Amino acid sequence: MNIKQNTLAALLVLGIGMSGCNNSDNNPAPQIEDKKADKNKTIPTPPVENNDTDENRTATILGNIGSQHSNHNSTITVAQLREITPALSNIDDRYLNIYQRYIASADTNISSPATVDEVQSMIDEVNDFNLPTNAILDRSFFKKTNGAFEHRFVYLPVENTTTGRTWLNNNLGAEYADTNNSNGNFNPAQQATASNDYKAYGSLFQWGRKADGHELFDWTGATAGTAKHGDTDVTNDNPSDSLFIKQRNWRVTPNDTLWASESSANNVCPVGYRLPLDPNGADDGENEFAVEINTWSSKDVNGSMSSDLKLPSAGFRWINGNRDYTASYGVYWGGSVDGNSGRGRGLATHPNSATPLDTTLRGAGSSVRCIKQFTMEENASLPANIKIDWTSLEANVVSIYDNTPYTPAIDIQGVIDSGPNTVTIEIPYTVENNTTTLPAYSTTYTIDAADTEDGVADIVATFSWSEQSNLKVGKDRVFNATITTSATYNAKKLDAEDDRAGRTVATFNYPTDDAGSTGTVTLKVIPGILDRNFNVQTNGEYQHQFIYASVTSHVTGRVWLNNNLGADYADMNNSAFNPTQQATAIDDYKAYGSSFQWGRKADGHELINWISSTEGTRKYGRTGIRADEPSNPLFIWGEDIRHDWRVNQDDTLWASESNPNNVCPVGYKVPEDLKLTKEIKHWSSADSKIVAPNVLKLPAAGMESGQIIDAGELGVYWSSTPMGSRAMYTKFLFDIMFSNWYRDGGRSVRCIKD
Repeated sequence: MNIKQNTLAALLVLGIGMSGCNNSDNNPAPQIEDKKADKNKTIPTPPVENNDTDENRTATILGNIGSQHSNHNSTITVAQLREITPALSNIDDRYLNIYQRYIASADTNISSPATVDEVQSMIDEVNDFNLPTNAILDRSFFKKTNGAFEHRFVYLPVENTTTGRTWLNNNLGAEYADTNNSNGNFNPAQQATASNDYKAYGSLFQWGRKADGHELFDWTGATAGTAKHGDTDVTNDNPSDSLFIKQRNWRVTPNDTLWASESSANNVCPVGYRLPLDPNGADDGENEFAVEINTWSSKDVNGSMSSDLKLPSAGFRWINGNRDYTASYGVYWGGSVDGNSGRGRGLATHPNSATPLDTTLRGAGSSVRCIKQFTMEENASLPANIKIDWTSLEANVVSIYDNTPYTPAIDIQGVIDSGPNTVTIEIPYTVENNTTTLPAYSTTYTIDAADTEDGVADIVATFSWSEQSNLKVGKDRVFNATITTSATYNAKKLDAEDDRAGRTVATFNYPTDDAGSTGTVTLKVIPGILDRNFNVQTNGEYQHQFIYASVTSHVTGRVWLNNNLGADYADMNNSAFNPTQQATAIDDYKAYGSSFQWGRKADGHELINWISSTEGTRKYGRTGIRADEPSNPLFIWGEDIRHDWRVNQDDTLWASESNPNNVCPVGYKVPEDLKLTKEIKHWSSADSKIVAPNVLKLPAAGMESGQIIDAGELGVYWSSTPMGSRAMYTKFLFDIMFSNWYRDGGRSVRCIKD
């Protein structure tokens, strides 16, 4: 069996994992040898003491600039720009946010790493725009569509002092906002002068679609204008062109989340802005359009034009591509949808009324006006009716170099960045009384160069969550936060045995209630937890090269493995290898793992090759011949009355961590029935097994009694507790049960720390 050397992305124990494993199959199997007392590692590392030279500082900053393509602003600072040598000229502190947006765009001329000339060209280009210091750039300002920069739009903020909310001062795509405008109308501070001011009309978007050019309009009069690009009848979830799709929904597969938040994949608003939301689907205090309308002098077009927003009446575009009601109606998309009709929610204004509840087919074209997301200061408190339930969270990066006795070495580089290797953390919360909006939050920590594998200094890690706008009343719910880094962070590689405790590299505080209480997220590098048989051959092969991480139950405080024994995610030789990824659903077969007979060693009898959520085959076959010490990996199953794989029953086989048959990693054991019961009884229902507050994420791998049955529906987990001639287990399907079964049955195993 070949051992794989993997480049492992940054991984999280609590919740969602990573993507981006890079595997190589050209290494020989590890050889078993004595663990040497002297475990010196030869790991090439650049000398840290030289990193403060001008040359190295410049190289580090240019590397950071070249690696920060993302949907959000770069983290580069003016001070860092001034450290680059040879010195850059004409750096304007007022334009930092625009420099950051430029760097973050993949369509601008920035290499990886960047060059000094490229950075100087960026500064010159940005300065030439001569923009207001509070300019807000279109999200696609530096992104090409149809081979050109078609979205060179610049907006300014406008605040409704009554509601305290900040909006863009113009519709997306307005002529006043267009730096490319050939009519001389570019004037980002100018708003609509009347409801039929076509220079303020802007673009007409299909709901949930990216700003790919389908929305662009060339307006020539109050009722005259043509789409910049053509149309088509062919639906497409990811259009490769700028054609307006003439269908009720432009997508093949409906998706309600495309405009649901600032961080949504298709958000068309500038960074830090999003579409207004209607969380409850009703004209109440949570509807952001309704809140705005309630401050107008009148709820109609006149009120709209007298407001701070000054919303013009651009009309809308029917699903057949034709325009209608231009200069009469204003139709504005929101980010919410009508769950019953499948339509997009928004706002309609006309001479006699303005209503925030109008819904429209998602294939129609309507205006967009963006609202700024709520953002909390670092020391702020939460809104009064929400609490974050846990005050201690941990995120783990697996990073290993260990060459004794592993030949070749276990060599896994843990990585965090702001792209595919972002760490995601589930934040459990409770909301009381009313649906609430949780403001966005962000805090940073600078990682010490000694905690990196390559000695890179000044890497800034950011813990953040985006505005959560639809948090409904209830408990045991979660939203996602992330940890990203300003440059690629290569985590320090640790020894699998000597460094078992891991290494804390960053800590972040976050608010937990409205009284100013705080919690702590700890980012740790760990070497992973090796399977007990990781370096032991069974059946002539290294069949147990599994690496796990740990999770701590906030119900019992006990520490568990994060995955079932034998899960694909834990298998170094599996393409799904991702040791801190947990089950994403009850039928996530990559998390199913092995199916053990009670009390039997991990001798290969338990190994299953899962090919789908309902199908899997044992690596080896079955036999009806019982044996106390099986000489082969066959699954022992017979119809004798005792149903035991052994000739002589033994109640102690999984009784302790030190038992010779213990299948769990060193320091772990199969849980007693009571330990497993305490965890699962906390679930509100069997349906809660994959969601918070259950950090175990137990998948439903089914069971085996002569054949595998109920995979994807039934979860069955052995305990170490015998019960007469049988043994205790936990089962969940529609209900949660604690019962016993014959010892030759195949069941999943999840280990607990001794």
